[in-house]
Amino acid sequence: MDGEESISTGDVDDVKTYVTGAPHGVNVHFQLNDNNQFYDECLEAWREMHSETGRKGHSHYPFALSRLNASWTTNDDYQTVGMFSTVMHYGRTNDDGSWTQYNSYHHNLYDDPSAGSQGIAKNAAKRKVIVHKRSPELTYEDGNAYSWPAGWHSDQTYEGTAITVQASYVDDLTDVVVDALELLAAAYGKERVKEFASRVIDETVRFDSVEVHHRFDRMMTDAAVETLRDSARLVATGNADGKEKGEIEKGHYKLWGFSSTNLEEIGFDDTIEYEYDLRGETYTDEVKCHKHYLKVYQHQLAEQLGPNHALGNPKLEAKLYKAHPAPAWDAVIEHLNTVLNAHMDWAGIQQDDLIADDWYDPKGNGPLGGNAIETTIPTTYKTRLKEYFKSDGLQKTVIGMLFNRRTMSAHDLMHLIVRESYNGRVSYDRLADRTGLSKSTIGKHVKSFEEENLVNKESHGRAGMFVHISEFAKKHLSGLLNKMRDHGTFVDELRERRKDRETDDSKSDHNNTAREHADEDDERRKDDPSTPELTTVDTHSVESTWVPLSDTGFSLQDVAWYLTDGVFGENDVALKRHS
Repeated sequence: MDGEESISTGDVDDVKTYVTGAPHGVNVHFQLNDNNQFYDECLEAWREMHSETGRKGHSHYPFALSRLNASWTTNDDYQTVGMFSTVMHYGRTNDDGSWTQYNSYHHNLYDDPSAGSQGIAKNAAKRKVIVHKRSPELTYEDGNAYSWPAGWHSDQTYEGTAITVQASYVDDLTDVVVDALELLAAAYGKERVKEFASRVIDETVRFDSVEVHHRFDRMMTDAAVETLRDSARLVATGNADGKEKGEIEKGHYKLWGFSSTNLEEIGFDDTIEYEYDLRGETYTDEVKCHKHYLKVYQHQLAEQLGPNHALGNPKLEAKLYKAHPAPAWDAVIEHLNTVLNAHMDWAGIQQDDLIADDWYDPKGNGPLGGNAIETTIPTTYKTRLKEYFKSDGLQKTVIGMLFNRRTMSAHDLMHLIVRESYNGRVSYDRLADRTGLSKSTIGKHVKSFEEENLVNKESHGRAGMFVHISEFAKKHLSGLLNKMRDHGTFVDELRERRKDRETDDSKSDHNNTAREHADEDDERRKDDPSTPELTTVDTHSVESTWVPLSDTGFSLQDVAWYLTDGVFGENDVALKRHS
């Protein structure tokens, strides 16, 4: 497979050839038909270690059970199998009405168990195995019965040890189950665990929170982030939630991400299909109402590692939280690959931009990923994005913000963000210098821009705060601004407004007058003799505040254009009555 066949841009073709991403994190669940015997053996092992060491095995200092050279790691080192307990939200209601809370037992590989979570082995592929009890006696503390998923084929609820495996870098669910049993065998004996392995109830094998990612060249980071921001705009009705750079996620540094239950809004299929049983029956499952999470993130040490180190480059990841039965694995992975690769395509990230690491090679030479896959790209994405920026609702919102009847601050800031940003960014320092506004006033207006999904603010350490605008938003807002006034006219007007603001600042300093910065620009203009007096008029029996057209920044042609396009209604325009 060559570079021309892989990731490309454009909306022309429905189907394109890409490479599969690397299946990353996933939770795998299954039960044993053992009447909770294995759970009881874990409990007994914990008690023996407690008696032997005189301490309780907790996450900050787990018990060391054995040594293992695990088959799923990339090194030949022996590591320690550690175990600790945590209390659960279920237990047993006793005859006297009291409640006994049960524990779960966690098993993991450690370089140094005494260091707790800091001593967990630094393996790229991880397998954490958690053992639970499942029996009819289980209740919550309030006495209500505790329930758990039934078998996905028979709909029968089973009694017996439940096992959850938190895994990363997974190619097949069967391998995860085998790896989990390998870890447990090192702690409790091969023959004993082999016996329990024969009792795995196939129809209880489930998975959830599966992730698929591509690692790509850091030079394409901005394009990836901008694409996620654009998607967040389109799915905002599905509670999209973009978080800014700065959030730490378990050893990684998230640059930007959003979650949504509304990805069909940007053209993705809202169902998946898979064979449900040995008879080959096809089952259709809706994914549209289930939470997806897309993010761009990088290692915490990415900047120090540099672009030549795999971990110095970010990942784009797609995740689906919903639990599915084991037969749905391939269908869910294909669905996530479609979501992932479509966003790579929209960001313009080519196959040559993909970065290999120990577990993933885009050319197919690594343990995971890199195989050719036919991916259907929603062709309506860019059309919907254009419609979003051209929508009457957005235009009305933008016009209302940019041509406020009391202040031109928002207008000046947006004009500079669109016209004078470099690589989509402009600093608060530059905005303050060009407008004469304080940074607190700038921050207030940027927040209102953010709420409308027009821009995002970014913190760049000592370099200070910046405003970021995507190329798509920049292009369409530029068109809107062009219809209002040309850049030369704006620059001349801005120069005068900046001079007025600086004059007001000088007067304020001279008189030692304290000003509230939350509405700084409005306060300055109140005492400015050049500000026109607002006139209260009666329009259709509704008392409103109006201002002369000459002081709004609009021309008669602007008003005519907005009336024609329906942005303004007849009640938005008032004419002076001459006697």
